[in-house]
Amino acid sequence: MSTINEILIFLLNHDYAFEPLCDVSEQGGCVFIEMEITNLDLNHLCINIVDESKIEITGTKRSKNLKEAVYLRAERVFGKFKKEMELPCKIERVKDVEYKDGLLQITLIKG
Repeated sequence: MSTINEILIFLLNHDYAFEPLCDVSEQGGCVFIEMEITNLDLNHLCINIVDESKIEITGTKRSKNLKEAVYLRAERVFGKFKKEMELPCKIERVKDVEYKDGLLQITLIKG
């Protein structure tokens, strides 16, 4: 188990606090990315097609700290995140982005 000091040292040594897990699927002419991420700050969400088949998703997960609370256990990670993925096909553009109930859904048009 990591101590709070180990977690703080990790966060100070990295530009991003974590890399969210996601599922990638394709159907027809689209690629679908689903990423579970609660408290997503949509003002800081950025989706870039780096080259024809690589995507980079960055953003910020807000914390809901209780100002007076003394945490007995803290396992969730907050702050900036980054996810880079090489996709098995060329991507033309982002078609749609939807965020609901902690699930970020990105639809990409295949090139």
